[in-house]
Parts: sequence; structure tokens; C-alpha cells
Amino acid sequence: MSAQLYIRMVDENHIDYAVINAAGDIEQAGAAFHADQLPHLPRELPTTLLVPGESVLLITAHLPKTSAAQLRRAVPFALEEQLIENVDELHFAMGKQNSDGNVLVAVVKKTLLQTWLEQCQHWQFEPTVVLPDFLAITVIENCWHVYVDGDRALVRQTAQQGMNVNRDQLAELLRLSINAGTADLPATIQIDYDDGNEQFETDAPDQLAQLPVVIKMAAEPEFCMKIFSASSQQAVPINLLQAEFSRTRDSDKKNFWLKTVAILLVCWFVLWLIGNITQYFVFKYRLNKAQTHVNALYRQAFPKASDVVDPQLRVQRALKDAQSAAAGGPFLSLLAQVGRQLAQQNHSVKINTINYHDTTLTLAVTAPNFQTLSTFVQALQKTGLPRLQVQQQNAQTQGQTQGQTQGQSQGQSQTQTVTAQLVITGGTS
Repeated sequence: MSAQLYIRMVDENHIDYAVINAAGDIEQAGAAFHADQLPHLPRELPTTLLVPGESVLLITAHLPKTSAAQLRRAVPFALEEQLIENVDELHFAMGKQNSDGNVLVAVVKKTLLQTWLEQCQHWQFEPTVVLPDFLAITVIENCWHVYVDGDRALVRQTAQQGMNVNRDQLAELLRLSINAGTADLPATIQIDYDDGNEQFETDAPDQLAQLPVVIKMAAEPEFCMKIFSASSQQAVPINLLQAEFSRTRDSDKKNFWLKTVAILLVCWFVLWLIGNITQYFVFKYRLNKAQTHVNALYRQAFPKASDVVDPQLRVQRALKDAQSAAAGGPFLSLLAQVGRQLAQQNHSVKINTINYHDTTLTLAVTAPNFQTLSTFVQALQKTGLPRLQVQQQNAQTQGQTQGQTQGQSQGQSQTQTVTAQLVITGGTS
């Protein structure tokens, strides 16, 4: 249980107050006859307002089990014949409906309840619970609890039964109540009283002597707020703040918005999660469909394959082989590249023999000098993507006999040539 603030509205110029801690003990209590007389009170605590019980009628209605909204609409008409006032001028507050259909109803004039709430506003209190004062007396099992407050007597019979009577009529009323319901006869009657009723302690035993129950009289008077606050740990049977008089504390409003934000965040997360799960299954379906299509194409491209192993790599290789075949194969590709470079040398380099084996082209060439041969080799090495790899082997010079031209003396002359073997690979991509 949390700490609470109890306020008793005696009249518009008199209130009693008590601050109850979480253990149910009074930390601060007193009376004030003007707002300036109030000490500093923790107004942020849940506040229970106690109003004069003689202005509130408790009655039990019997209706079929239904929802709270439908019950609220039906109660005024179910009790209309038992009330003198016009039901439109009355406020009906309901407790929880029992399994047998019985529901506790508190009836009070709307204008009177509005007046109490305006008085609270004047004293700067905002009650969260409004109770008739006799329902704030502690419930004692198998006992009627009576508190004599001035010339009034408050009687708490059960958790949902109580009344306010004139102090002088208390004995007669208790006698009538006991005689009217022997099945609910209490074992004892506990009587407490306030200051100024010490004479009642003396007179009461004689007045109540004829009752067939044990009377337990308090040894000394008690302040009313001590009697009322003793019930702070018991369940509230009914709250008059219902329907158009219901109120929400600032903390409750804050909690409402926090709960709303939390619910929205949870809903967003759930929707996000559902969306991602949906996308996962959609993508998985599409992936499986694409994989099936790829496998079908793979079977068409490689009908003799027993398993589908790395289809992308195998298809790339097949395309590469097809492109090479379309271009004439590696031999023609190498030969074409060599021919282009040979043409750029103005045919000063001659090819004597050509051999091709396992993507390697071997040429026996003749050049007029080493410089021309070197230029040809360098040009070949810069050709193609990837570039050609050229190895020069067995380069040597050779002599050549040529006849002299007319005007020269008769005879022959010797010239030098260079022969070499070139091994060429690459450039077939």
C-alpha cells in the first residue's frame, strides 16, 4: 500500500485531515477552519474525501449480469420506484456486481456532490476517492463498529453496509436492526467516540443493555481521523467519483500517455517484425524459384552433368570457350596479333617456320639486325589483354652472299642477318 491523504469534509469552513504512511500509521493529523490554518500537506498523494454519510443513500439493486456500461444505464430505472427524488437529479455510483446479480449502489444529489468537489478545489485538494464517512470506519468480522461523532453516530455493519443516525436514536436503531435480521446478528458491537462524548460512555451501557449482543465500549475517546484512517488498508467498497464525476490524477494521465506510447512502440515493433518475416519468406520463395530456373538452364547446357556444381563458374567457362571458338581459337588469335605487329615492322622481319602446341606459338624469324629484332619482340610483349609473353631463344647472326650492282667490279659481297626463335603465349582472352 502507498501513502495516502485523508480529508473529511465537515462543512465548507471545517475539514479534518490525516496523512497515512505506507504502513498505515498516521504521520500528520488535525483540523482546520480556514485554508490558512492548513499545514503543508503532500497534496500529490492519492486523496480520499470523506463526506457526510446522511446525505448518501446505500441501496442494493438486483439486476441480471451484464456489462458495466449497460448496468450504469439500467440502475436508475431499477431503483426509480424506491426513490423520492427525480433520477435525473441524482448521481448513481456502483460497486462491483456479485455473481448473484446484486450490486451496491450509492445515491447522492448531483448538486451536493458538485458542491463538495468545489469545496475541495477551494481548499486545493483533488480527491481520487469520495466515500460516505460511515464506510471509512474499520470493518470488524462478526462485529458492528460504531463511532459516535458529536451528535451523530456512524455505524459500519459489513463491508457494504452502514448508516448514519442521530446519537440519541442509536440504541433504538441498533435494536430494530438486530430484530429485523436475526440471521445477521453480530457477536459484538464495538463503540468508539470522540472528545465531548464522555457522558455517552457512561449512558451507553444502560441504553444498550437490552441488546442480545456483547457491547465493547472504548476506554477513551479517539480523534475521528484515527478511526477513519485505520481502514486505509481495507478495500474501498464504492467510489462516488464515477461517470461524469470521474477524475484522473496527473500521475494517472502521465501513466496513461506512457502506456499509450509503450503500446504504440510494441505495435510498431510487432509490425516491423511481421514485415521482416514476410520479406524473408518472399525473398526465400523468389530465391528458390530462381535457383530452380538456374538448375533447369544448367541441365539444358550440360545435359550429361550428374550434379549441379558451381553453375556460374561453369557457364562462364563455357561462354569463354564459345567466344574463343567464334574468334577462331587461341591459334588464330595469337597469329592475328603477331601479324599485326609484323606489318608494323614494314615486313623487315620474316617468319621462316611456325609451330603451335597447347596454346603456345613458336616462330623461327629472321631480322636484318638485332635492333630490329628487339623492337619486334617489345612490340609483341605489349600486345593483347592479357599481354603476350614472348621469350627470345637461339638468336645468332648469319652471313649472306649478294651479287654486286652494275658499275661495280665483278664479284660477290657478304651481308649479316639475325635469326632467332620466339616462344609466344597469352593474349587469348
